Amino acid sequence: MKKTMRVISMLVLVAMLAAMLPVVSFAETQMEVTGDFVRLRDWYSHGTEIGQYNRGTKVTVLGGPYNGQWYKVRIGTREGYMWGEYLRPVSGSTATKPTSTTTKPTAATTKPTTGTTTGSLNGPVRRNNDTVRAMITRQVNVRSTASSGSKVVGTLKTRTTVSVLSRQGNTMYITTGKMSGYVGADYVTLTNTRARAATVKRVANGNYKLYTGSTGTGRTLATMKVGAKVTVFHTGSTWSYVKVGNTYGYVARNVLSIDKA
Repeated sequence: MKKTMRVISMLVLVAMLAAMLPVVSFAETQMEVTGDFVRLRDWYSHGTEIGQYNRGTKVTVLGGPYNGQWYKVRIGTREGYMWGEYLRPVSGSTATKPTSTTTKPTAATTKPTTGTTTGSLNGPVRRNNDTVRAMITRQVNVRSTASSGSKVVGTLKTRTTVSVLSRQGNTMYITTGKMSGYVGADYVTLTNTRARAATVKRVANGNYKLYTGSTGTGRTLATMKVGAKVTVFHTGSTWSYVKVGNTYGYVARNVLSIDKA
């Protein structure tokens, strides 16, 4: 009798534990990345980064949402977790983001911001006399994304002149006029810059967007607020190359008030 009661007790305990686990059930969904340098982590929230991917990358959603907006995804042979605000249904698809009744953990997450795209990721990007010039300090491979393991789209020799389109962290997005791609910032020396402090001022019909291109083309990296403090590295006739937080790009010159000091 006692043995039977122990068995029954174990079965009840297993059933209770199973009921506490999150249950997610839906078909795998095809989505695409909508931002740049979007991190793939080995666990949601504060997991270790295992890769970075740019807009247009196709992913297969395997599960989620977890902790509010995290989804488990597969990219090629790699699986990990990606923030849902950077995912959307593949163009032309009627699919929607999967939903579930998953129990949300209490860990907090920070909602990232996203930009929009108005140009090709790796094709030539327009440049003009406002564009920051730079020189390659030693031979380097140009890659399709900011990830060191991404496809090589070309190789640049030492002393090759390039134009800098944008920068995030230690990765620069550059163009030669014939191709564009990503290289490590350590391989590049800017040739026509001087750092100065500036403030974003209010201008009627002002363009406060930060772009990868010095003609208002390329990708939109951020939208600046009036009163924001920035660092100006190069001022052309129409566009200026600036740093906002940890992101570098081009903004319309007329919205900047450069400090006299």
